[in-house]
Amino acid sequence: KLPYLYYFELKSYKGKKLYWSSIRDNQWNGLMEKSKIEGVHAGILIQFYEHDKHFFVAIEQCQQLKDSGEKGISLDWCEEHAIELVGTKKRTRFSYDDVYKFLSDIARDGKWKTSKE
Repeated sequence: KLPYLYYFELKSYKGKKLYWSSIRDNQWNGLMEKSKIEGVHAGILIQFYEHDKHFFVAIEQCQQLKDSGEKGISLDWCEEHAIELVGTKKRTRFSYDDVYKFLSDIARDGKWKTSKE
């Protein structure tokens, strides 16, 4: 079992879809390069703040979506395919319930989660 290293690009979005234009080329390319290293998990951690939901999507999965013609990542898609970071909102800020479980889910599911369990 490797010690894992995680690289996240953090994005906070008001709507129901995060568009690729919100991610700069150097951010995208950096995550793609890091994801090629054994024991590294790289991706985008998205906060859909109007919906109080947070999801991790591996950069390889983002690339597949982009290559298939998708314009971005929707909240509905995330609810089906992404790894959710569960938290509790206390007035204006979140307290995350089990960050260790969240990181373990990313590591257990390999490079990305392909279906909802």
